[in-house]
Amino acid sequence: MTFGNLPKSANEFIERYSAGERNFSKIKLIGANLSGKMLSGAILRAADLQDVDLSKADLSGANLSGIPLKLTQEEADDLGDPSRAKQEFKESDFQSEDDWLECGLAGRSGSNLSKANLRQTNLSGADLRKANLSGADLTGANLTNAKLTGADLRPFSGDYDKKGTALRNVNLNGAVIRKIRGWGIDISHAQINEITQLDNDLSLVHQIINKGLGVSGSFVRADLRRVNLEGANLSNADLTDANLMSAFLEGANLRGADLSGAELNHANLSNADLVGANLRTAKNLKPEKLKGIKFDEKTRFPKYIDISQLNKSSPYTSTESNKTIPLTSSKFAEIKHPLLPISKIRLHIDDIDSFAKVRDISCDSISHLLKPNGYLDISEEKIQIGLEKILNEPFHKKDWGGEYNDLYTSNLVFNGTRISTAFLLKGNGLKPICMEIKHCGKNGDQIRRLFESPAELFIIQFVGNISEAVVKEVEEKVELRKYKGKQAYYCILNGQDTARLLCAYGLL
Repeated sequence: MTFGNLPKSANEFIERYSAGERNFSKIKLIGANLSGKMLSGAILRAADLQDVDLSKADLSGANLSGIPLKLTQEEADDLGDPSRAKQEFKESDFQSEDDWLECGLAGRSGSNLSKANLRQTNLSGADLRKANLSGADLTGANLTNAKLTGADLRPFSGDYDKKGTALRNVNLNGAVIRKIRGWGIDISHAQINEITQLDNDLSLVHQIINKGLGVSGSFVRADLRRVNLEGANLSNADLTDANLMSAFLEGANLRGADLSGAELNHANLSNADLVGANLRTAKNLKPEKLKGIKFDEKTRFPKYIDISQLNKSSPYTSTESNKTIPLTSSKFAEIKHPLLPISKIRLHIDDIDSFAKVRDISCDSISHLLKPNGYLDISEEKIQIGLEKILNEPFHKKDWGGEYNDLYTSNLVFNGTRISTAFLLKGNGLKPICMEIKHCGKNGDQIRRLFESPAELFIIQFVGNISEAVVKEVEEKVELRKYKGKQAYYCILNGQDTARLLCAYGLL
């Protein structure tokens, strides 16, 4: 239905929409209050919606493609005045002036689309920089080539326990979504291409959920705060020391995942699959966030979680019988050292059966033995002798320059089985607080020689910190051995874990 000229006011626009008109391309609705209005299917191509309030409006199926956000004359003057522009940048939240200039001042007059229903809406090419999309539902929308730099995608309530804007099944080909404000954004099944620009956390979440990179993936120390990984496949993933604070992990597949040291404060793991998962040293796990989880006897929970008490208020399900099993039963009581999934390549000192006593030694209990930088001031010789005693290794190996390893043994037990193990040991003869590759022989040849040892487990120990470069080098060599069909694991022992181990066996 066509009514001729475009409406001159918001009221006329609503009246003509109610009468059946749908095509309002290039309409000017500057400053209009359309909050809560039913505008489903409206065609608003290239419409001027500067400072329009569309909060809680139903725009499902609407066409808002090519929407520009225009500058006022004062804002245009600001952009042309270098001194004023620099001052605006200093007062902004952007990290670089280029990012701020790209976003411009247009967003100060951005439309309010909070809690709007934008399902299946065509927003291709729309300029939504700094727009308020908090709590909006963009499921199935077309955001091809849209610009959302600086957009507000937070939950409408601003509550960290609530999820942000829904971008499920959205076409994001060529879209720019950077420097956004928001968390818990659902980006499942979104379509992107090589020129799509996403914030780092959104890009990572998209990879995990849509490309299945969770399987045996490594996310060590990954920053996954407040991300939405609901239903994601993270089976066998290495999430050691990852920051998952307030993350949404409902229904996620964490079977066999390693969450050692992971920050889980306010993370929601309800209905997640934790069969065989290692959460032994996970931090701040909340009992109320574990409703309906699946687990078995191999699942390792932190000691501060009172499973027997939790079981009274929420069902803890064992996949073995599909029934709720009281954790006070003898079946669980008999399990002293739950086994880890053997698909893991990085082990922690707590995972090794031969070092089981270390599980009772907290980091706080040995902090007085360390210097402020985490350095344990003892010799390599003392460490080697201590390990030999713990492992009942009768042969004391003398240190010399061309050796493959500092200690080799077949007495170490992991996963209930003896496993040949080679150690690279560094004591206080190395003074730097952090061990780098350059400290492991010329061009790291000590690491190379270590992996020439006829071993399956490779343990790198130092009385201080061990750099990420060393860890990466070791991990790559283990991956290469596994690629060649050989069984291989590695373990990193820094000064803190060295102190825990020696204290556990009365050797420090």
